[in-house]
Amino acid sequence: MKRGWIKTAFILFLLLMFCSCVTAPKGEKEDKESAVSKEKQSDKKIVKESAVSKEKQSDMDSAEDFYNSGMKRFEKGDFDEAVSDFQTAVKVDEKYYKAYYALGQVYEKVNKAKEAEEAYEGAIKIKSDYLPALEALGLLCFHQKRYLEAEKSLKPARMLNSKVPEIYYAFGEIEQRENECKFAQILFKQALKLNPDYLAAKNGLAVAEQACRQKQQQQQQQQQQRQQQQQRQQPPRSTTPPRN
Repeated sequence: MKRGWIKTAFILFLLLMFCSCVTAPKGEKEDKESAVSKEKQSDKKIVKESAVSKEKQSDMDSAEDFYNSGMKRFEKGDFDEAVSDFQTAVKVDEKYYKAYYALGQVYEKVNKAKEAEEAYEGAIKIKSDYLPALEALGLLCFHQKRYLEAEKSLKPARMLNSKVPEIYYAFGEIEQRENECKFAQILFKQALKLNPDYLAAKNGLAVAEQACRQKQQQQQQQQQQRQQQQQRQQPPRSTTPPRN
């Protein structure tokens, strides 16, 4: 009887061990499948991010390609095609300030001043210290006799040490119109430093010097008049000798 009970207990133990061996691999299999699934999802995410990055890089390359194509056509005089390329470049990359500037240059060539001004402003809006756009916009407004608008671009262009003598000449003419002959002289001299043969700047300097001389003479005359007026207002001195 006792031997039969031990035998039964041993068989039950073997059955439990067998069931444990059978069910354990199932959990391991599920864990393995879960890990594989997560790994695949991670790989898909990486591939997707890589594709987006490549797409953005492709767009940037395309914008530069259109810009370069536009520059070649601009140099050849194919202005309509150049406009099309530059417009496409800024559509692909809205921050491509050089393409906006180039677009303005083409518009000036075909006498579309309004469109050129908008293109220059677009470049400056993206990069406020972009010197070529500031120079172009300032001179464009100056030639249209819009002196206040011109000064808004010419002043920062000068602060950025522009190497274009026309910038200083135009700025000097504006200052001369505002009766700032001393500052106008400084600007005309800067223009002549960059281009000693700049005839317009030479003439502007001569006019500014003459204006300053006349201004100085007027100031001297006004000072003399004030002194004479003060003397007339003073009471006359008595010439009667004092009594003993």
